Amino acid sequence: MKSLIRQWSIRLLTPLGRLTVLKTLILPKLTHLLISLPNPDAKLIENLNSIFFKFIWQNKPEKIKRDVITQEYRNGGIKMIKLSHFMISLKTNWIRRLLLSEPKWLSLYKLTTGLTCKDLVIYGDHYVKLKIRKITNPFWRDVMECWMLLQNKQSPENENDLMGTSIFYNSSICINQKPVYFKSFVENGVFYIKDLLDEQGNFLSLDKLTVKYRVTTNFLQYASLINAIKSYIRLNGNINITSVVTSNLNFPFKLKIILKDDKGCKPVYRLLSNINVTPTSQIKFATEGYDLSPVEWANCYSLPFKCTEDTNLRWFQYKILHRILTTNVFLQKNRYID
Repeated sequence: MKSLIRQWSIRLLTPLGRLTVLKTLILPKLTHLLISLPNPDAKLIENLNSIFFKFIWQNKPEKIKRDVITQEYRNGGIKMIKLSHFMISLKTNWIRRLLLSEPKWLSLYKLTTGLTCKDLVIYGDHYVKLKIRKITNPFWRDVMECWMLLQNKQSPENENDLMGTSIFYNSSICINQKPVYFKSFVENGVFYIKDLLDEQGNFLSLDKLTVKYRVTTNFLQYASLINAIKSYIRLNGNINITSVVTSNLNFPFKLKIILKDDKGCKPVYRLLSNINVTPTSQIKFATEGYDLSPVEWANCYSLPFKCTEDTNLRWFQYKILHRILTTNVFLQKNRYID
């Protein structure tokens, strides 16, 4: 891999061209290893990440923050790879394979992890956290840790997401600061928030609940559960669920990101990399009176990649937007010219 990087380092390419080389020729050499083997230690990942960024910037000082350059075009980035997120997205794809097919290694997975596919579907992140402690196989432990991290990263965006949220072993739905598990509810098919709602989107009364599901519970226990769920709803922006048809649910909310598209890795990587970071140049432009809206900035950042296929022109405009284009003013400030 290093020899390949050396070969391409002598070429006169823009960072956009180097990124293409990185994604098409260099990164694939690691992909199979990251999918099939336990995760490398953090120090090795950081070293590889540094090698990649040095290749992009030609061993010169980095002119744009890494958190910015790894963003989507509309957020001011160039979709640079962040290796740690790439590794997590590859590992979580094993969960997708488990749920969408019946692989020959399914029995080995169950024996190694003590988890069934149903467990991954109906329970929240805390259930995986408890099971990880007992998993001795380093590969499957890494897969489950990545899956738990992905679950914690997600938040419901609409009514259907909220209704498809797992109730039990969910670290966000707690009673007395502890995740909830009621055996009687699970045995009788109560898994998600939607299972506790009537056709109008209102929570079932205790009498209607016991008639519908034949669960064993009491008023205090059920009231505590409802209050915990309402607290979770408030934390996620008070999403209105009264107008939603509760039967309209294709799959649980936390699984949507790996099941909704044909490719499971890409949406996961985008979610992990999408952080709220403002480019330094945007802040400087704002102080000078160019206070654009987020939509206008997104259009400005995306425009170079829509107008032309020429990487030199794209990179030229990108440097202007991020104020890293060398100008006479810059040269004067650094006393390179009079």
